[in-house]
This record gives sequence, structure tokens and C-alpha cells, in this order.
Amino acid sequence: MLHTCRRAWTALRTAGSILAVMVMASACASGGSSANIVDPPPPPPPPPPPPPPVTGPAAFETAEYQAQYGLGLMNTSHAYAEGAFGAGVTVAVIDSGIDASLPEFAGRLAPNSVSIWEQQGGTVGDYNNGHGSLVASVIAANRNDVGTHGVAPEVTVLAIRVDRGVEDASNPGSSFPLYTETDLALSIDYAVDQGADVINISLGRPPEFYESNGNAIRAALERAASAGIVVSIAAGNFNPSTPLENRITTSVPQIFADNAEMNGHLVIVPAIDQNSQIAGFSARAGDLANFAISAPGADIYIALSEALTGNANGTSAAAPHIAGALALILGHFPNMTPIEALQLLYDTARDLGDPGVDDIYGHGAPDLEAAFAPQGNAQMALSDGKSTLGIAGLIDDTDGAFGDWTRHTALFEDAVFLDDYDRAFSVNAYLRTQTYLPTMLPALEQAARRTTDQVRHIALTPFTSASLLEPQPELQPFSQLDAEMTRQQPGFAFDTRQGDWRVRAGRGFGAPGTIDGTQQAVLGGTAHVGATAQLGLQRSWGAASWSPGAWEIGLRTSGNGAAGFQAVSLARRIDDHQIAMETGNVVEARSAMGSQTLAAGSHHSRTAFAAVAWSGPVQGNWQGSARVELAYPELAMPGSMEVIEPPLASAWSLALSRPLGNGALGLHISQPLRAERGMIRADMPVAVNDNGELVFEQRTGALTPSGREISAEVNLNWTVPGGAGATLATRYTREAGHSTYARDDISLWFGLRARH
Repeated sequence: MLHTCRRAWTALRTAGSILAVMVMASACASGGSSANIVDPPPPPPPPPPPPPPVTGPAAFETAEYQAQYGLGLMNTSHAYAEGAFGAGVTVAVIDSGIDASLPEFAGRLAPNSVSIWEQQGGTVGDYNNGHGSLVASVIAANRNDVGTHGVAPEVTVLAIRVDRGVEDASNPGSSFPLYTETDLALSIDYAVDQGADVINISLGRPPEFYESNGNAIRAALERAASAGIVVSIAAGNFNPSTPLENRITTSVPQIFADNAEMNGHLVIVPAIDQNSQIAGFSARAGDLANFAISAPGADIYIALSEALTGNANGTSAAAPHIAGALALILGHFPNMTPIEALQLLYDTARDLGDPGVDDIYGHGAPDLEAAFAPQGNAQMALSDGKSTLGIAGLIDDTDGAFGDWTRHTALFEDAVFLDDYDRAFSVNAYLRTQTYLPTMLPALEQAARRTTDQVRHIALTPFTSASLLEPQPELQPFSQLDAEMTRQQPGFAFDTRQGDWRVRAGRGFGAPGTIDGTQQAVLGGTAHVGATAQLGLQRSWGAASWSPGAWEIGLRTSGNGAAGFQAVSLARRIDDHQIAMETGNVVEARSAMGSQTLAAGSHHSRTAFAAVAWSGPVQGNWQGSARVELAYPELAMPGSMEVIEPPLASAWSLALSRPLGNGALGLHISQPLRAERGMIRADMPVAVNDNGELVFEQRTGALTPSGREISAEVNLNWTVPGGAGATLATRYTREAGHSTYARDDISLWFGLRARH
């Protein structure tokens, strides 16, 4: 075992060479008789337009970035894309000093950087292996399109030289200059006194190499932990021939990481290579796994000067990756403490080795893309101080009549929300990242159920009939879908007539429509039930009608007080046509016309609706049906959100059908329920002040979506030889979910129903 973290660290000096390539151009001209007139050549074609600018993380993945693979391995470009470069954060580098003349450190070094031995009155010798400059470059080398840059290229480095500038005769084989326990303890105390946020220590020795077995260092680290400072410490290096199971650090200060007095403020950093495998020289996490996180430390490219250019190896290179990552987080989220930033790195780490925290990699490797994303149950606080809106709910709130209103309204423009770490994020940025999924899968599932249902009809009396739905749990029409999606439920229904009265009830099947003769789409919703009533449709339903002469008064109901609908209708038959008017009320559980956000202030919401329906013959053998309805929801919004313009929604459908051969042809076009108007007002959080308090601003926003979904379907039903029924249908939907950002859907269905 090597007793210092420096020994496996190497700097390869390369001779620079410049290859100059000269390109020469020549031109020739020729003269001729003035009697020969030559047409001028055509003008050259215009140059192609410039490529669009690179944005997002890719804009920061320059050649300088890619030269040091550790930056990409930790996804640091995602932090840069958020504007995080470490500005305003101070990282103390306790090491062999930093060469302030190097361009990579221009503007990076704190003016109160110090040599501890000189501060004690000593004279520093001229022995230096450049180790401190190499460590600091991993953290803070400038982004200047030269060589490579550090993890946090705008951080302030408090350079604390711990050594005395002479060779350490007490530690044979070590290239690191002499330092004592007192020197290291005083260096830690100086970092604390100067207000460092993070300390990097890429050195370590066994306790017997220190005057008091490291007790002074332990006490100084306890003072740093009490001050809230996180200390990133290289795990230590071994001879590559040492078996991995034996590569467990016993050095100081590493062994103090699990001391209760440190309260988790010390983090041990093993080194990994560019394949995220433990480096062949690195100590593993061992018993300190809960206080360890791995970082790149093998073949780390360094480009500081001609003398300090090449690949470096050692856990000394791994620890500054963590110090830099902490600086990025603290600079971008000033309300976070260093220990919270470290916990965030643990929580969002990319798992390596055995699942979870393990004794090789500790928590895994940093993933700054995940670290800069909201964590936990992110909530948007409202101005009443007690109500919140769940961000996941806002992002997923794309169903129903309001469609993508959360993305389309000005209400959430530049509004902020807090995650579990009380970090502020722009909600608008997350609302705009919605991925619009295909909308036809539920319709295909319903078509599959209708095809596979086995129904028995039984005549009980001349005026009463019953229908039974027999479940087939073994039937799985879509093997790739969850069994719960396709499992049939038992059902029954009965229909009885007595004079002018008709009563129907059931559980399962489909609830009856307002009037007879309404055609049903194969891949569409239950238009005969009504778009608004469908919001409250439950498995249990009932219907009654009284038909004196040409008039009919109807009543429909489904569900119960917690969720369901009730409607009353008045219809009149004129020749072969039937026209009806209906009004009703729908109760939804935890949503308002499909929006969970607009019902977050209550367990239930109510929507009143009015509809006009028609069915009857058209021309030739065509039969038609249509329905138009308006809906008026009562929103139940949380906190200070209030309605200033009551919402109104509309829906309509039109269907035609005619006999064709031994079957029927159907045409359908429809618009599902869509909000046509509605405005709300609320005090929205738009910023966080210097005290970490939310700043609110009154906003108004529309509840209407960005698009209008229209669907058209053509279907054909016929009987095949043997008596089986076949169905072929195709459906086209534009602006699915009432979103202009949704792709068009085209679906094709074929079903074959065996005769029973």
C-alpha cells in the first residue's frame, strides 16, 4: 500500500509541436481579341443558410469540455445549461499550493490564499511537484477554449498551501512535500475562518505519520463540520497489484468520515475510470460507504502548461470532481447548505456496482442532470400559505375538456415551485417538456372488450328481457397489456315495458342514450351517452321513460352521490325522426371535466349540461344521428385561486350509417368536450427573495386549450361465412387532447367475433 494519495498521481510532460500548414492560391489571366465577346459566367449560388444555433446542454459540450471525460461522465453540461458555473462559491484547496501565474487560474484565486508554513513564520523551500495546481485545475480551470476546463469554472479557489516546500524524508517514496499534523489542522482552521463553503483535501497518511496520531486534524475537521462546511477527501491509492478487497483506507483524515461529530460533513471519494469502473489503484468505500461517492480519477486530462500537461491518475483527481459538483449546486441554489448539496449528490447519484449503497462505490457516481432536476414531491405553494399545487399533477393535467391549458395559460408563466430541497424551479420550463402520447390505446382496448364480450339475452316475459355478460378471465386479447386492462367484469341488464312505460337498469354493458337510433363508433367514445354524462358514467346505471303518443319524457342515472350523473330529457317523434332536449348534472371525483388541478380544492366537482340530440333517416338508405351539448362546470380550486369568468365547454358528434351487402357502413365525426371560455385569477409564486421567501404576483389566465380535437372514423361491419361478425375501422384524430402540439393519430382496427 502507498501511504499518500499522491503517489499514483502522474503528470505526463509532452513536448509541444506546432504544425503550420500554408495554403497557396494562384490565379491566371489571359487576354484575347476584342472581337470575341464571351458571356460572363453565371453568379455563384447563394451560400446555404447557417445551421441553427446549438442550445441546451449540447451548447456547452465543446472540444474543451470533451477533452476531460469526467465532465461528461457527471453530466455537468446540464448544470451549465441552467447557468450554474460555481460563481459566488469558495472552495478551499488544501494542497501543495497553486501556481497563480497559470492562465487557467486567472481570476479564480482568492486574494486571501495563504501558505500555512509562512503564516507560522517559516520559510517555504522550492520543492514542489505541482500537485496542488493539478487538483485545483479539476475544480476551477477556466473555460477559455484552451486545453480543458474545471467542473466549476467560475468558482473562487482559496489556495491553502499546507506543505513546507521540502522533501518529506519521513515518507520514503512519496513525491509530496513535507507537511505536519499541525500544518494540516491549521490549514483546515484557516479555511473555516475565511468562510469557505467546501474544502478539498487530496492527501492522507496513516495515523503514525502524524505527531498525535491525527487527533489535531480530527478536532479541526469537527470545527469545520460545526461550521457547516463539507470536506471532500480523496479515498487513497494502492499499488494496482493489491486485490480490491484489501484496498481499504486506514489513513487520516479519511478514517474520521464516520465519526458522529462530523455529522456527515466528510465525504470520501474513490476513483472510477471512463467506463465507471473502480480504478485499479483506488481504495474502495469499505465501511465508509454511507459517506462515500465515486468520481472520475483515472486518466484525467490536465492542460496547465507545457510542464503540466497529460493524463493524471489518482483519487487526488476524484475528490476535486466532487468539490466542483458541490460548488455548482451551491452557486445555483444559494438557499442550500453544503450538507444539503452533498445529500442531493447522494440522492441523485447514478448507481454503480451492487444496487444501492455498496462498499466499493459508496452511493455511486454524481449525475448533475438529475441533481439539477426537481426532487421528491415538488409543490407550488399558493399565497394562502397552506394550499399547494402538485407539479406532477400540473404536468399530467392534459385530459378532458381543458386539454393542455396548464401549458397554454399565462397563469403559470415564469411561476416557480419548490422541490423537497426547497429549491426554486420555473414551472413553465417543465410544463413545456410534456411528451404527448398516442390517444387511441384506450379506444383500442374498448374495441377489444366489445369484440370478446360474451352476452346472453334471455326473454323472461313477453314484456321483459335480461342480458348477462359472462366473464372470461383466461382471455387475454392483448398479451402485452396488463391483465387488469383486459379482464372482463360480470354484468347484467334488464329491460321491461308496460304500456307507455319503459324501465331499464344494469351493471356493466353500456348505459342507454338519450334517444334510440344513435350510431356507435368502433374506436370512439360512447356518443349516445353524451360527452358530459360520460365523465360521471359508472358501471351501475338506470333509465326510465314515459311515452304518451309522440312525446317521451326520459330519466337517466348512473353511479351515486360520490360520482355519477343524472339527466332528464324531453323527446318528440316526428315521422321517422326523433328530436330530444336533455339537461343534467355530473359529479366527478377529484376532477372537473377531466382536470384534477381545477378540482384540487375539493373531493368532488359538479358540472351542469344541456344537450340537443337527433336521429332519423337522411337520403337513400342512410340513417343519421347528431348530438350537440354545452357544459357548465363548477370549479373547486385550491387556496387563493378564483374564477373571474365561468368556464363553458362544448361537444358535438355526427354519424351516418347505411346497409352495405350483408353488413353496414358507418361514418362518424366528432369533437369531444372542449373548454371554450373561462378565466381564473390567483396570486402565483414568481421568485424567491434573499431571505428564501416566495414572492407572489397576481396573475390571470385562460382555461382554454391551445387546440381543438376533431376525430373522423369509417367503419364496416359484416357477417362472414359461418355466422361470425367482422369489424373493420379506421380513425383519424387531429390535435389530440385539444393540443396543437400533439401529433395526429391514425388507427386501424380489425375484429372478428365468433358466433356463440
